[in-house]
Amino acid sequence: MPDTRTDALKTPHAAVKVFGERNTGTNAFAKLIRRNSDSEVLPTQIGELRGFSAYFGRTIRRLAPRSMHETLTDWVFSRAGTLNAWKHCATYFSDAQQKQLAGHPIFIMVRHPASWLVGLQRKPYHALQPTPPELADFLDSTWKTVARDGLEQRDIRPTALYNEKLRSYLEFERAMAAHGGTVKFIRFEDFVMDQLAVFKDVAPYLDNPRADPRIIASSTKKSGKSAEDYARYYRDQVWADTIDPAARDIIKTEIDWDAAARFYSTDDWRNMGGDCP
Repeated sequence: MPDTRTDALKTPHAAVKVFGERNTGTNAFAKLIRRNSDSEVLPTQIGELRGFSAYFGRTIRRLAPRSMHETLTDWVFSRAGTLNAWKHCATYFSDAQQKQLAGHPIFIMVRHPASWLVGLQRKPYHALQPTPPELADFLDSTWKTVARDGLEQRDIRPTALYNEKLRSYLEFERAMAAHGGTVKFIRFEDFVMDQLAVFKDVAPYLDNPRADPRIIASSTKKSGKSAEDYARYYRDQVWADTIDPAARDIIKTEIDWDAAARFYSTDDWRNMGGDCP
């Protein structure tokens, strides 16, 4: 596993923050922290926010038609403080916001770009447009970003969405280092294959971590899959079997492999079909 740590001090804190794109295990990782330490995971989704705006927005959202849900969620997060930022947002924060976040350990989940694109096509959370049923068609379409993505509500290709978020994380890491903060990246694949090893790695940043941690044994998405099911799926790269040549060519061409190389080599995708550009 590549070293994805920064050189920041390992100072335990009562509150930590988790970021990461859709389908990168943010819910399960946050649950692992809560279950096995006294650290608070700062709010990352609408149901965890407190205050009048959050309560009002959730109430209206329950009564509103589904077509308004994303807009109402955007409204709630537009009134949330920096420490309550949406977990899936691009981490382009102002200097003042960076200073606030630097007071807490930051964990960022990342996932192999090809695997992530397969996952987004299958589970297009917060999609504002229909999702094409074929992967190549999906990759050749545009994704409408929600306001809380922090990308100016642009319409961008799915590969560009991955690139934008990854670049924002790397820029954020540099900013946090300048402010004396802590950023630790966690590969989704490492987490699903060995939660105990990942927890041991992050334990120095947590308040009173358990010496005998208990893993999250089932999916937080209510899929019915066990931790071992997920471990086998990603260990054997079953997801790669669904990538046809047309989709593979788009991924090879459009992903920023220079940025992704921080976490993944060309050997991490068994049907890459040649070298990255």
